[in-house]
Amino acid sequence: MLNLRVETFLTAALELAAPEMEKKGVGLLRGVREEVLAARAFEGMRGRGRGYLSRLDPSPGLTRSIMATLRDLRRANARLDEARKRDTLTGLLRRSEWFARLSEEHARFLRDGQPYALAMFDIDHFKQVNDHLGHQAGDSVLASIARKLRRQIRRYDVLGRYGGEEFALLMPNTRLDEALLITDRIRQQAFTKLLDIAH
Repeated sequence: MLNLRVETFLTAALELAAPEMEKKGVGLLRGVREEVLAARAFEGMRGRGRGYLSRLDPSPGLTRSIMATLRDLRRANARLDEARKRDTLTGLLRRSEWFARLSEEHARFLRDGQPYALAMFDIDHFKQVNDHLGHQAGDSVLASIARKLRRQIRRYDVLGRYGGEEFALLMPNTRLDEALLITDRIRQQAFTKLLDIAH
């Protein structure tokens, strides 16, 4: 009887919560969606203090199991969310995530007048690398450039893969003269050896 009550309650909670979660754009893997909803419903029962658990009287083992599943799912969702924001080849922010950060920075500029600078980096003649050495070599060059770029930027700069062989850099709280120095240093450090590969 206990299992039937829990199952009935969780099924009802799933039916009520699913459309609302869809509206809010919660991104979950299909295979774990029901488990996440069930875990959230269970957490809601615990947190509301309305005596649901005392009425249902689940075993301590079941409670521990559900809470462990909830923790695992939260960690998995955090990893998935981070992976969704990153380009798989370079590890840099995807274009859409980079634009979201740019939007935040522009709002800060409008609100506080804090300057920011943007820079675009493009690998000249990159097609030659792919044509002469193959796409795996091209991918290797892109990954290498991304690593070099990450080492050259400040910890609060926002670097993303804009597309193909283009990279975008957002430099918060940076004036134009500072941006010119920063981008020139990056160009020299990150892109110099690429010329040897391409020619």
